[in-house]
Amino acid sequence: AKKEQRTDIEADKKDTAFNFYEPENVVKPTGDACEVFEVDYGAADSRFTYDAETNMYLKEHNGNPQIDGVTGTQLAFTNVLILETDIGDHPNGTHRDVRWYNGGTGYYISNGTVQKISWSKESIESRILLFDEDGKELTINAGKSYIGISYPDEITFGEN
Repeated sequence: AKKEQRTDIEADKKDTAFNFYEPENVVKPTGDACEVFEVDYGAADSRFTYDAETNMYLKEHNGNPQIDGVTGTQLAFTNVLILETDIGDHPNGTHRDVRWYNGGTGYYISNGTVQKISWSKESIESRILLFDEDGKELTINAGKSYIGISYPDEITFGEN
């Protein structure tokens, strides 16, 4: 309020950003087993390793466990969404320009499984929409989710 910025949430943004299964339902995505994968972000990379005891993916960044500064624990996620898109140089040359509005392909990774998806985002104000391979809106597991934006084909799936 001191900065004269809006402090309320717009009516169309008050519900959840994605469709979620009920918390008591943990569903494997349609796809292949996925115990470990890496995402190359150019100057940095992230590795996610599935922990079957917790049904979560533990995150490493540049070869080291990524630690929450408040809790002191390694970051862990129920869902990992990697959205692929074109990324180029911004005209001002100071940062990267992510091409949001054409959508693209990507991956939904949860419960030890990876599923190929597609996504779209119509405008800066609109939400990201996720779709399965049949074009139906995707439903994901309830829980902590990581969303990574990557160049196409910069994710490597491998064995633990």
